[in-house]
Amino acid sequence: MSAGETNVRDLIARGEVLLAYDQATALLAERPDAPGLRYLAALALARAGARDRASAELDELDSRGGLPANDARLAEDV
Repeated sequence: MSAGETNVRDLIARGEVLLAYDQATALLAERPDAPGLRYLAALALARAGARDRASAELDELDSRGGLPANDARLAEDV
């Protein structure tokens, strides 16, 4: 996990979900094919109550190959 992903995850854990989403999208502008960042962006949106936008992020993640089913992050967040 990159330092950027760790920072976004920490923001989500502290409940700063909108700031986490902003940081995730800024990092995605630099690394659009980073599945972990796209997943965290979707998680932040879902926790903020923006389920439709979160669903769109997950659809984008899925279209790019998604996260492996055994990815530990999924177990932590579900």
